[in-house]
Amino acid sequence: MPLTERDEEILKHVTRYRLTTTESLTPLVFPDAKPGGEKNVLRAFDERYLQPQPLYGKRVYYQLTPVAAKALGETGGKRHPFGPQALVRLYGVLAFAVGEDG
Repeated sequence: MPLTERDEEILKHVTRYRLTTTESLTPLVFPDAKPGGEKNVLRAFDERYLQPQPLYGKRVYYQLTPVAAKALGETGGKRHPFGPQALVRLYGVLAFAVGEDG
């Protein structure tokens, strides 16, 4: 399945911040979506390009899969969840940059 322009925008966003959440993507790529609509898109999209990881509570963050990273020229092999310190730093940068209210 070829990537759409929106798919490419999502992948660029994740590459830039190394992770993302549905809340940070909604205003950027789903501004007119019904509540919860972005989750359906990400679920279908994440099987090959994004992998969910636990963030806190029931919330998850998404990071690139090895297939997506390779396709985008990113280095690194198998993708593991970020450690606690890296996760706090990366999530903080993402929240600051996109104005996420977590």
